[in-house]
Amino acid sequence: MRVHYSRTLRPEHLSEVDAIPVTTPARTICDLALEMEARHLREIMARAIRDGLTDVTELFAVMDSTGRTVGASRARRALASLDSTTAASRSHAELRAKAILERAGLPPPQVGWPVMNGGRVVAEVDLAYPDVKVGIEIDGFVWHSSPQQKQRDEDRQNLLVALGWRIVRFSVERLDTNPSLLVRRTVAAREQALRAVSADDDNHRRR
Repeated sequence: MRVHYSRTLRPEHLSEVDAIPVTTPARTICDLALEMEARHLREIMARAIRDGLTDVTELFAVMDSTGRTVGASRARRALASLDSTTAASRSHAELRAKAILERAGLPPPQVGWPVMNGGRVVAEVDLAYPDVKVGIEIDGFVWHSSPQQKQRDEDRQNLLVALGWRIVRFSVERLDTNPSLLVRRTVAAREQALRAVSADDDNHRRR
């Protein structure tokens, strides 16, 4: 455990979660900039913006309030490198996965596909082929590492499977080191789904 003391922590940088004082998402991101690689920092920023935890204006405001620190400078560079549209929608890892699949000749997947059940959205799939109910989930190293998040991921995946979806899970790290594996797994999932649809059609015709 590392303990850091800050001379730039302001009241507006603080919040509460379950009555425990914590820093706001924007301030936490700026503090993490001291310890984190740029690509991971960009991922966190994009996800936080997408999920409505913060926005570009708030991030820049926190950076400005902390002055000319190393962390603030690194955070500014990371935020400036995000395309504004990308930051507001998906993380770079998800868009990179989409590009990998398209370059391999697969149809372009839908980004951020809402899965409905009973007239309401019950989950959102990172990348999806809704015609065959195949989804690709890109797990960032930060967002899927705690026991609580792993349990939520498991519950969510079980729900998607119960609704007839096939889910391909892939980590950001493997996306960097073995992108062809993502393609192979996605192709296999699509082929299995297509065979299942074909079998269902045959059974329906026999009846």
